[in-house]
Amino acid sequence: MNEGLKSILEQLYEQAPDLGAIKEALISSVTKGELSIDDIKVLDNHYATETLFDPNSFMSFVRLIAEKVDYYAPKNLEVLLRKMYQRDSEMITNATVEMITDDLGKIRFAGRVVWDNLDLGHSSFDPLELSEEFQARFAISIVQDMINPESRVESALRLFGSKSKLVRDTLLCSLTPYAENYLGVIKGKMSVVEDVKNDEANLFRRVLAKIDSMFDAKGRCKELHAFSTQYDVYNECRKAESAYMQSSIDEAEAKRGPSFIDIFPKVLLARGGGFRDDNGHTRRLARLSTHGYFPMMYHSNSLMENLTFEQKVMSDWSKVTEPCEIL
Repeated sequence: MNEGLKSILEQLYEQAPDLGAIKEALISSVTKGELSIDDIKVLDNHYATETLFDPNSFMSFVRLIAEKVDYYAPKNLEVLLRKMYQRDSEMITNATVEMITDDLGKIRFAGRVVWDNLDLGHSSFDPLELSEEFQARFAISIVQDMINPESRVESALRLFGSKSKLVRDTLLCSLTPYAENYLGVIKGKMSVVEDVKNDEANLFRRVLAKIDSMFDAKGRCKELHAFSTQYDVYNECRKAESAYMQSSIDEAEAKRGPSFIDIFPKVLLARGGGFRDDNGHTRRLARLSTHGYFPMMYHSNSLMENLTFEQKVMSDWSKVTEPCEIL
């Protein structure tokens, strides 16, 4: 832990701590860039940090952390964010949307991190209640980084119901590349705008159908699949990946200290996901699983395309003169 942060937190243990002075010292430390992401984790896990802030001042603190520490640092404030959300969900939601629609790219990114942490995509927030300008900003920003479609898509799609043609056109432009990366998720969420029949919503439905048919055609074309055209290279990559994963597991196991896992007996696994017990009977392992979504562009974009993409995500909108610099 940073020595400065340690000194600040120690004041919380005094008989009558001056919470205002402690809060100012903490804000000053962040402003000077003295704290690291590990220090932010300490703050999140400290039982007394919550007493220093109300929801409004806490969201200002989150913004400051994004500017001075790291725009991804709010990911490590999950406990505090949920506590503040319980105290005033409307205020936290509004402040998060303000961050998502900010001019600065790092603040927009941090806002989306908070959005995902709190799963605001499944809250009562309605983007149609925003002004026309901020509907358009939200339509671009919420899907701009191509991450977490499950948490973002529904809120974005609702903007097809906007009274503003500008907003609907903006949404169409921002969602089309998103659909190329997450077609299945978006198709599954289209029921949100099932009753919306304006030109932009209907055009987006046709875009989804075209992308779907394009993927079907590519799937039937073996010449486009590395397994068919570059099997030797493909096979070597799979072997290298498997060897790397195994070496990583072995290295982690070698460095691991004593833990509760040591109380369980070790068994030798066989192909098929089973093992033999002491009586020689074959037993199947219990199965735990999870899933996530990954953008197709990660593997298909060139380095230059990825650089251009990152520049758009982190751009300062106050300096943008042409829409193409954002969309």
